Amino acid sequence: MKVAAIICEYNPFHNGHKYQIEKTRQELGVDYVIALMSGNYVQRGEPSIYEKSIRTKLALLGGADLVIELPLWYAASSAQYFAQGSIALLNSLGIVDYLSFGSEENHLLNLKKLCDFYIKKQDEISKLIVEICKDGSSYPAARAQAVYALSHNTTYTEIMKKPNNILALEYLIALEKSDSNIKPHLVPRAYANYHDSNVSKDFASASAIRKQLLSNIPLSDVSHTIPKDCSSYLRTMESPVLSLENYKEIIYTKLLQERNLCQFFDVSSDLSNRFYNCYCPEDSIHDFIEKCQTRSLPQSRISRCLLHIALNMTKNHVDTCGNLQNPLYFQILGFKKSASILIKEIKEHKTWPMVQHCHDSLDPITPEVKKLLVIEKQANNIYQMLFASKYHKTIKNHQIIV
Repeated sequence: MKVAAIICEYNPFHNGHKYQIEKTRQELGVDYVIALMSGNYVQRGEPSIYEKSIRTKLALLGGADLVIELPLWYAASSAQYFAQGSIALLNSLGIVDYLSFGSEENHLLNLKKLCDFYIKKQDEISKLIVEICKDGSSYPAARAQAVYALSHNTTYTEIMKKPNNILALEYLIALEKSDSNIKPHLVPRAYANYHDSNVSKDFASASAIRKQLLSNIPLSDVSHTIPKDCSSYLRTMESPVLSLENYKEIIYTKLLQERNLCQFFDVSSDLSNRFYNCYCPEDSIHDFIEKCQTRSLPQSRISRCLLHIALNMTKNHVDTCGNLQNPLYFQILGFKKSASILIKEIKEHKTWPMVQHCHDSLDPITPEVKKLLVIEKQANNIYQMLFASKYHKTIKNHQIIV
């Protein structure tokens, strides 16, 4: 049995995602494709546009055989932690042969060379990043400058300009550092780039589709960018969407109540001061984030930190899951009946505990990890509460079977 995994958000699932799954099957000849998917919160520091059970159904309709949830602590984090946690979880399953990922870079060898260079020069790169950041550069920009300063390789510089390349690089670094048996496989990104705003063609970026849906554009106007079965399912769900704007009252209340914002994950003293100085209750969250943004504080980091504050994700919590030698947890969100053997194999080989609906009822977990699970359950409850408030509907916690 050959198994490939795809680390994803599917926020929302579109034709490009289906293309990746199909190419993965075709090029690797695998029997099954596992989607390791973010839950109700994503790496940009926002709630997922569709609730995780909806996105699980879309993934299964779009070609995945099994959907596993990536814990909140990795899903709503920077690219480095997102990749490290994802690879650690996939390693723990004990059945994954390949990691398939998309990238703007067409040559896996170039990414591998950059990975090798980065690992070899990591200490020097880290020191140089600190020096460059003193001039006000953002971390991604400083890292790219540091790599070029030490390598004088323009190919590396070009690679590090694209977001999917950055994630691909982090996956390779995490695979190498964990001495993983999982083999990387590159599916070059086709048709639409990550930040492409065009939705007139069949292949559009997830960010472009999200922008349309969050602007109350009818689903029918973007349905050509989504696989037919998926768009048909979304129509039956009446396309209920959430955004960070729905969290405004929670975020602003926390900013007013908390005296020490630096206790929260990734919130520095500089960013804490920005939050206090820029706060205005009349502002939308979007306007507030724009006010807080500086050259060294990009919108993505600001958004993530606001989410961490809203969900009570502290630095002490993250220290627990930061040690990747310690098992965290995972849960199966859904699967195809034809792929039920995957669950049997995972149960036999896994080294991380399996949970269900954020309850530790299937496998024993440590008290420290239990605290993380409680926070994640609360985060899901907040999502469900805001969803119910906006749409007057409740979300049922259930496994999706197709």
